Formats: sequence, structure tokens, C-alpha cells
Amino acid sequence: MSQEKTNQKLIASEAHIDLEAKSLAKANAETLAQLKVASSPHSWNDWVAQDLAQDDWVVLTQLPESYKLPAGAVNFLGNDLVDLWNGITSDIAEIHEQVVGLKVNRAGVTVAGDERIFAIGERLKVWADKYLELRLSKTCHRQGGPVKQFQFLYAELLPHLEEIAFREKSANRWFFGSFVDYLPTMLFLKTWQSLAEFRFNKRELVPEFKILSPDLHLHSYLAHLIKIYQWHHMNDVSEVLALVNAADDSSVVLDDDVLRRRLELLVDDIQEMRPFLRHNFKSENVLIELAPGLVVSFLWAVGRGVGLIMVAPSAAEMLKQQRSHTSNLTLTLTFDGLLANFATPWIDTDTILSKQPEALRANLKIVEAVHAKLYELYEKIDVKAVAERFRERVRASALIEEAEPSEEEFAALCQVIAEPVDGFVGSSLASGLSAVRAQRLLAVLADKLKCEVRQGKGSEIVVYREGGHHFRLGHHKRNSHVPTAVIKNLLKHVGVSTTEWLEAII
Repeated sequence: MSQEKTNQKLIASEAHIDLEAKSLAKANAETLAQLKVASSPHSWNDWVAQDLAQDDWVVLTQLPESYKLPAGAVNFLGNDLVDLWNGITSDIAEIHEQVVGLKVNRAGVTVAGDERIFAIGERLKVWADKYLELRLSKTCHRQGGPVKQFQFLYAELLPHLEEIAFREKSANRWFFGSFVDYLPTMLFLKTWQSLAEFRFNKRELVPEFKILSPDLHLHSYLAHLIKIYQWHHMNDVSEVLALVNAADDSSVVLDDDVLRRRLELLVDDIQEMRPFLRHNFKSENVLIELAPGLVVSFLWAVGRGVGLIMVAPSAAEMLKQQRSHTSNLTLTLTFDGLLANFATPWIDTDTILSKQPEALRANLKIVEAVHAKLYELYEKIDVKAVAERFRERVRASALIEEAEPSEEEFAALCQVIAEPVDGFVGSSLASGLSAVRAQRLLAVLADKLKCEVRQGKGSEIVVYREGGHHFRLGHHKRNSHVPTAVIKNLLKHVGVSTTEWLEAII
């Protein structure tokens, strides 16, 4: 039970993402105190409480051996699946080394959006599919009905995989978190799915379910599983986007490629605004009525995407949920701008396009509305003044190391070498912000900071400077921009001081 609950890697750290250490500790303590006296328990509260209970530990090295499957697993998996697993986890251990020494929440921010993490997630899903196909093909597991079949395979490997995913002193949850939800979900869909009925309450914007099993003794157990993994929320993206489209009377038709590019630009903007907005951020300041009976708000996220889109039937209900730390329906804003289910993030706008051709347009409408609200807040910030504030501290300090920049100050300093997020300046696709492009960053590292920059495996770039460590930069998009959190970690990893960085970008 405790391990299953730990499996819900949720919201408090995401709601208060990446705050200064003291501010984070204070916010967590206040939230936990409120939850302890909550009069109406809610699954969201359980997730928050479990997340708050986890220490924000310093990440330590994880040896490849620590990811090995149980002894004897080859006997029922075969050499091919075991070798496939070892190959995936070897790559995980390599990337994991880049966040050693960071607090685990900071590690989540650093790897967030790295396309190598996405690729690993896809490989883990393929592994899970192969594993289930192999094990479900065994006729001995079909005895006793679909629930018994589910229980046998649920207990066979998942506890060991969860132990790896949530191991203390590791950042493993950012690599395996979705995987240990995906596997039991696929197992459910392939076994006792027909014993549950799901429907959506459009007035209250909440999913509902009913257990159909004739065995009454199973009802509480099956209902418990549905709530643990939030399987009744698997249609959330579909239902919300359908409501948005139903209220959209626009006749403008855009090509899917244009819609996707626009989404990428908007989400790039949102990531660039993050260092300036996340501190003391109040989601109550981002309340958007998309249609009568459909209100959304925004929270910064870590690990699972750029942000969380909370959904409620009214502004009053949204505020009520936010103040009580509950949520009936939440979507994830992914790094490519698509909306995904929170608990089952592999189900997103892309996966429902065959049934809802207008889903991308509805997705864009939501992201545009959130972007506009965040940009209103961003416009009030004097970025040049933030950078100058740090420079004043440097001038007043005997040693520049004593004036280490905050995340906001570092992001402001990076604006010196930033370029427009999109090159289509003046077009309908132009972005409102600037960011550091990978090509510019790599040029500064090579030409001014004497770093070795070379091609790594696949499309990754390896950066190294004598005396430091190798840093592997995920670089899949053509001339993509690099979030400032990643730049800061890169400099630390390869051994570039703040003094050197400032001199290089002036």
C-alpha cells in the first residue's frame, strides 16, 4: 500500500516548483499543516501529502548494477528482454550522473525537456509492451479469470521496478516515473478492463466510474486500483478538448504543422518566463474562462512537463480547489506544447487526433490563453534591472563566488546572448521572448571558454573542459534553445565559474 501510494509522484513540489530552499520549506510546511486538518479527504490531498513526505535529498551516483532485474528474471523473461533492459538502464545511469550533487527537485528541472529522457521513456514503454505480450501469452496465467491474471503479473516484477524508480538518494523518479504507471495501466487494459465502466460528468467536469464485476467482494479492491492509478481520468484530454471545440465558433482553419509550430513557440516562451515568474507564483492570478462552465488555471511543473493545467466548472470552484489543495481534473502541458493526461501522460492530444481531428486547435486555444496570462505578469518585470542587481552584488563583493546568481538573475544575465525564440520575426508565428540557442551557447563554450564540443551518441552534444566532467546535451531540434536551468548545470558540470561565464558573454 505505501509503495503504491509512493507511486503517485505528485503535486506539492510541482505546485511550488523550484522555489528558494527556505521558501519551499515554508510553503511545504504550511500545505502539510492544512492537509492534516482537511475536513473532506480527496485523492489530490493524498498525492500532495505523499510528495511532501519525501525529502528533497541530494542526488548520489547510481551504478548500472543498481538497475538490474531480480535474480532469476532471465528464467521467465529470456535473454533478449534482459539485455534490452540492461541497455536502457545503462544509458539512464550515464545521464543520471549529470545531476549528481543536485537536490532531487532541481535535478527534475535540469533533465526536464531533455529529449534523451523522452527517448528513454519510449524505450521503456516498448519494453513493458514486450514484457506483457510475453507473459500474457502463457496459458498458465489465464487460469482464475482476468483479475487473478492481473494480480499475478502485478506482483511478479512491479514491486522491484518501483523500488528502483523511487530509491532514496537517486533521481530515478524522473526516468522511471511514467513507466511504473504505464506498465500496470497496460496490464489493466489487457485483463479486467471490461469489469469497469467510465463516464464523464460534463456539468461538474469530473470523471466517474462504476465497477461491473458480479463478485461484490472484488468491488472495493478494483475501485482502489482505479483510484491509485487514476484510470478513470484516461479520457480527460479528450473530454476537455471536446468542450473547448464545442464552444469555439472560429472559422479559421490552420494546417496541423502550423498549429504544432505555434504550440512549440508558445511553450518555449513559457519556459523562458519561468525563472522570472516561478518565485512567489500564485495560480489564483491565472484564472481563464475558456467557455461557460469551463475555467482553467496554471501551476509550474517539474519532471512531468512545463506546467499543469487545472480545470474547473467556474472561477469560484477553481479558487475553492486551489485554496484547499485539491483538484478534480488536471492536465499536463508537455514540452512540445501538447496537453496530456496527468496520471497517464502517454495519452495526449496526438493520441486522440484520429477521433478528434480538431483537437490540436483546441489545444492551441488553451495554451495561447495561458501564455497570454503569464506574459502579462512577465511584462511587469525589468529584466535588465534584475541583471544589474546581480552585477551590483558582484561589485560589492570581494570574491565573485560570494555573489552566486539566483535562477532569476542567471536567466537575466543569459539574455545578453539570447536571440528570438523563433526566426520568423514579424510573422504570425513570431515569439515574444528571446532565449539562448544551442548553436550560440556551443560557440561561446568552444571559442571563449576553451571547452571541447563534439558529437555524442545519436544527436546529443558532448561538452568537456579539462578539470571538469563531461556533459551530454540533448540536441534534437535544429538550433534549439537551451533552458537556463540546463545552462547553469552545464557550466557547473564542466567547471566554468561565474566569473568566466560573465566575461565570456559580455
